[in-house]
Amino acid sequence: MEPSLQIIDVGRVRLRVALAGEGPLVVLVHGFPEGWYSWRHQIAALAKAGYRVAAPDVRGYGGSDKPHAIEAYAIKELAADIAVLIAALGADRAIVVGHDWGAPIAYGTALFHPERVRGVAGLSAPHTGRGSAPSIELYRKTYKDRFFYQLYFQEPGWPRPSWRPMCGEACVSSTTGSRAKGRKQIPRSKIRRDQGGSTATSTRIDCRPG
Repeated sequence: MEPSLQIIDVGRVRLRVALAGEGPLVVLVHGFPEGWYSWRHQIAALAKAGYRVAAPDVRGYGGSDKPHAIEAYAIKELAADIAVLIAALGADRAIVVGHDWGAPIAYGTALFHPERVRGVAGLSAPHTGRGSAPSIELYRKTYKDRFFYQLYFQEPGWPRPSWRPMCGEACVSSTTGSRAKGRKQIPRSKIRRDQGGSTATSTRIDCRPG
């Protein structure tokens, strides 16, 4: 079953949403770096099982609006998008399922808008509650001068197409961590950007398990 794609206004942004099926509403929230398409198999299966499925491109991704302000991507803003989407689709409540970075959005929707959520599921990213310090502070202490993609994102203005020379290596190694057998962490000092904004690594890293 091929979903239909619609642009739905949720207030401050418009979201591109894949829709399929009829029945109780299930909202699928993708992770990084993905879009609604990562749910294509689940959309078909859930629609066949008797559910109405909505899989949005989260704000900032794919065919959805991309606000410039950093504050526009606060978890309360992302959760509000899902809550308003549920209402815009004519449902009182929905089951919200999040994968990867989508999981905190699912948890946040249930936390801040419990009246809109009848069930929540998180895939690959468990709910850990509020930490002892902001996550970015903990990452800086943990990774120090080593590359970690979430720290990389803290410096605005670097063009994302510049990942091409490095993403298959550094991104994989940063997300699996140095404890994975046969994988290495790439130091941040090994990453450089030329005047045109492209990114390269000064050494090649084998990220395959060995």
